[in-house]
Amino acid sequence: MNITGFGSQLIWEDYSFKTIDLADAFYSLNGIPTTDNTVCGYFDDGSADLWTLNEVRYANRDPLLRATLFIPGMAWGEKGWYYGGAAASYSTLYVMKYFNPALNWSTSWDSGQDFYVIRYAEVLLSLAEAYIEKNEGLDRAVFMINSVRERVGMPSVEEVEGADLSQAALRDIVRHERQVELAFEGLRLFDLYRWGLLKDAVDRINNEATTFNFWYEYRNYRGEQEYFWPIPQTEIDSNSQLEQNSLWK
Repeated sequence: MNITGFGSQLIWEDYSFKTIDLADAFYSLNGIPTTDNTVCGYFDDGSADLWTLNEVRYANRDPLLRATLFIPGMAWGEKGWYYGGAAASYSTLYVMKYFNPALNWSTSWDSGQDFYVIRYAEVLLSLAEAYIEKNEGLDRAVFMINSVRERVGMPSVEEVEGADLSQAALRDIVRHERQVELAFEGLRLFDLYRWGLLKDAVDRINNEATTFNFWYEYRNYRGEQEYFWPIPQTEIDSNSQLEQNSLWK
């Protein structure tokens, strides 16, 4: 695949790249993040042993985890195939969303599941975010977030984070909920743009590669250029009155 520019790389990542950071965003069934930081074993030279994996760290997690990622210790449908396949993933994880384990291994990606354009869960979370950003109707926002959580049996906001939360606290909650609920649906990049958190996401991916000694492609953050696209050169060439965005000169 020909990838040009960091934005394209991150869009591609949203579809096919899977990280420990994403896996750990799926909290335990009690609504609390995991504290188990052991992911895999290591060889004498310090390189990651992608076949010696800590399956226990993924136990008792948000059910969305297994619907989204193919994780260590997880069987592929009824076929008895476990994590790994023909080659280990650089992150020890694979994408599960859109795949159908009931199909032949060579066509499991062609599941008949349409790409998600918009879902009711996204409608609820988008409206909840709007209420939170207006700092009005926060109780409605909490109700909508709880509706999404309740669908998969996860505890409510009141049970985990508490009641009468501030705008800032609810903002963090709805952003986290979007990350896990809408993973691999083509929305993450634009959420990060809207929140101004692109650099944070890039840093987390690069830090993960260093922490676990994974063979990730290095992600390059280009500052404000990431938020302001250049005027296409063909448009400038055809109109002498156009001047390139100063960030791209």
